[in-house]
Amino acid sequence: MGGVGKSQLAADYARTALAERAVDVVVWVTATDRAAVIGRLAQAARCAGPAGSG
Repeated sequence: MGGVGKSQLAADYARTALAERAVDVVVWVTATDRAAVIGRLAQAARCAGPAGSG
């Protein structure tokens, strides 16, 4: 289902949510395959730091 604007729509939603302070952080993950998604989410979690530290 390529080329119908899914990424652009998601990016616009993320920008709006950040601007309106509806969310504190956005993690953008390229979903090439399951392992890539898991790896990138794990990387984001490491960058965020320990739970409860914010």
